[in-house]
Amino acid sequence: MPVHVEKLSGVACIIILAACLSLSSCAAGGSRGLAEPLSPAEAAESGEQPVRLLSWNLEHFVDHFDDPYVHDPREDAGAAKPDAVLRLMARAIWKMDADVMAFQEIESDRAAKLFLDSYLPDHEYKYFACVPAMDWYQNVVVASRFPLGPMVSFREIEMENPIADFTTNMFNNRLLAVEVRPREDYSFYLVNVHLKAGQGEEDVLWRKMQIDVFRNFLDRKSALDPQRHAVVMGDMNFTPGTPEYDYMLTGGTVAFHDPFAKWGNPPSHSTTGPSRQIDHIFFNEPMYGRYISGTAAVAKPLSIDQISTITDHLPVVASFLPPQPEE
Repeated sequence: MPVHVEKLSGVACIIILAACLSLSSCAAGGSRGLAEPLSPAEAAESGEQPVRLLSWNLEHFVDHFDDPYVHDPREDAGAAKPDAVLRLMARAIWKMDADVMAFQEIESDRAAKLFLDSYLPDHEYKYFACVPAMDWYQNVVVASRFPLGPMVSFREIEMENPIADFTTNMFNNRLLAVEVRPREDYSFYLVNVHLKAGQGEEDVLWRKMQIDVFRNFLDRKSALDPQRHAVVMGDMNFTPGTPEYDYMLTGGTVAFHDPFAKWGNPPSHSTTGPSRQIDHIFFNEPMYGRYISGTAAVAKPLSIDQISTITDHLPVVASFLPPQPEE
């Protein structure tokens, strides 16, 4: 399993109906076949620049300013991470050298930009996406070196949970989709998620309903463009083999792939004693055909002791190769 300890450079049809399986020649990559990843050698020979993705739960990342609309002791008291910890976080981000970063448990895109501007002044993350909760500080943020297109927030979508016996939208501020544009002629959808925590039966159902929320969006987009690339990343609070995991892979009309499965799904949580993988990156069928085999990893850009001062989650990374223009 690859482990990253120094700066790293960035080194098919969607199944709408089962009958589409016979149309594998329409997948991204053409004659490569249905969802067969690229080898590192193929990626290197292509001459195309890989895109490196990062997902990281930053554990209660807030800025120094009190938001008058958010009432929580951590946010109200300005419980920002100390300067020394922020310097370590900046170093870790610099070493991982991702092109597109998906953060969870972060106050806002403004907080992310202020941090990057202050601690990585030469950073190239010019584009941000976030729709914060109305009255909560744990949100999701996308920071990208590439231009972003329209973003879609699922914040106001209510879900009715018959097990918990109530209806709410309070978990869905942590679901965000945005179009990322590495080239003028190519874009992909990135869905950044932080799913409901908890091990109860009602928590499992909340997570499955959240998956429905963003998968319905992706199903509609794929119906319009079956070769559209999509990736879902984030802290999903489920482990491989659970009902939510299986539902994520096959629950909609769009099939998804787990690039970590080949490596036995190495644990990402918690930092000091990793025992379970709850931080995931899932590619849809066309995009998985452009994934560079072996690049999915639980990253360790610093020592475990250092990372544990930043957050209780290890970051996860993966790289893919945008399709050639003629593909």
